[in-house]
Amino acid sequence: MNRTLALMLGFALLLSTALVAQDALTGRWEGETESGRLVQLNVKTVQKALTGTITIDKKPATISEGTVTKEKFSFKAPMGGHLVLFSGRVAKDEVELKHEGARNPVVLKRMK
Repeated sequence: MNRTLALMLGFALLLSTALVAQDALTGRWEGETESGRLVQLNVKTVQKALTGTITIDKKPATISEGTVTKEKFSFKAPMGGHLVLFSGRVAKDEVELKHEGARNPVVLKRMK
């Protein structure tokens, strides 16, 4: 009985930690690339799904195939006629966002 209770409590703690990290991603984020391009991310998480928009240089694109796992996330968005894969990591009030082919991530700050 004690072992079952311990396992249930451990699972609940693990689940709550994952949900807190996912909820931490929900919101508006903004930053600039090394070349000065404005990047805005407006996202919502529901369980492991990520939805929203990414805007680069005032050109919005709808996020598709968005997923969240703990503090990491990924999604696809149309850019320049191609579907581009983005991936990132959330840590407190910062998001590191990178797209396929990029050398360095863009650091986005939470917009209040």
